[in-house]
Amino acid sequence: MHALSAIEDQPFVENVINGPESDDWKWAINEELTQIEKLGTWELVEVPNNANVIPCRWVLRRKRNTQGQISRYKARLVAKGFRQQFSVDYTDTFAPTVRPATLRILLALGAANGNDIIIEQADVKNAYLNTWMHDDEIVFMDLPKFYETFRRLPENFKRLTKSGKRVVLLKRPLYGTKQGAHHWYEELKRILLSFDFKVSVADEATFYKVDDDNFLVIAAATDDFTIVTNSRSLSTKTKADLNRHFELVDLGDLVVTLPLKDVLWIHKILREFSFLHNLSLPSNLYCDNQGAIRLSKDATFHGRTKHIDVHFHFIRQTITSGNMELIYIPTEKMVADIFTKSLARVKFERFRADLNVM
Repeated sequence: MHALSAIEDQPFVENVINGPESDDWKWAINEELTQIEKLGTWELVEVPNNANVIPCRWVLRRKRNTQGQISRYKARLVAKGFRQQFSVDYTDTFAPTVRPATLRILLALGAANGNDIIIEQADVKNAYLNTWMHDDEIVFMDLPKFYETFRRLPENFKRLTKSGKRVVLLKRPLYGTKQGAHHWYEELKRILLSFDFKVSVADEATFYKVDDDNFLVIAAATDDFTIVTNSRSLSTKTKADLNRHFELVDLGDLVVTLPLKDVLWIHKILREFSFLHNLSLPSNLYCDNQGAIRLSKDATFHGRTKHIDVHFHFIRQTITSGNMELIYIPTEKMVADIFTKSLARVKFERFRADLNVM
């Protein structure tokens, strides 16, 4: 059922461009083309004889909220880089992404330090388009399907219709190009080094900066960033600096969101194995942050909480759907702290006794 739903939410452009959702899909495609053009990604050209021309395709996706309702229509133009030829239109492809083990260690260390650590997420809009093709990389690509539905071709370009020689010359690497991830990583590294970050020797996709008593770590999974820091001001400044180079979408703090996702995952398993356990909802999640609990119940944003917009909606939807209930518990009674924090001996022994562990 879930596999079928996923397939249906990633339709072919030919099947939807004139269908009942055509206005939504056309809006999404136009948004992608607008971003591509704004960044000067390509140039309309007549292809030289014997040039290697790669195809491209539209990747469409209906994004849904936690209640299964469509929240957004997304279109991305992807080059079919498997048609590129080594040493003809690409050379370097190496692009590290953060190792799962590194991410687990960072999250565990962040949790172990409790309220002193802030863990955030952010992603980069159209990451690959924030860098350039190298001078020796000449990549020709077919015009996207239905391009003329959205854009008017120059008159001199229209005359090439019968010859079939209308293509684009890529100035920036689209998603799907062989060199795209490599160029993006190199650009990201250049920018972060200019801000006095260092590259981790153990994991080249992890960058860190220590400023007196403050630190900030960025673990990059291509265009998805996990940020671990002990300074809100350093985080704010770093994101502002990065926004001068590319569009960074701030997804806010990972406070209540991670436990909620874990519990929803447990729900899925228990539903599948209902013959072993009778799942009753809602599940209780104990929280010692009264501000987080108030936000989960109140749709009115305070000015200083706008940065957690995406996670706020996820939390509220999870609670209002009846899957979860947030219950306040004083920090002094938060037994789970024994697994995540360094505790004073008296509290440690009390919590250990509460867990019936000797």
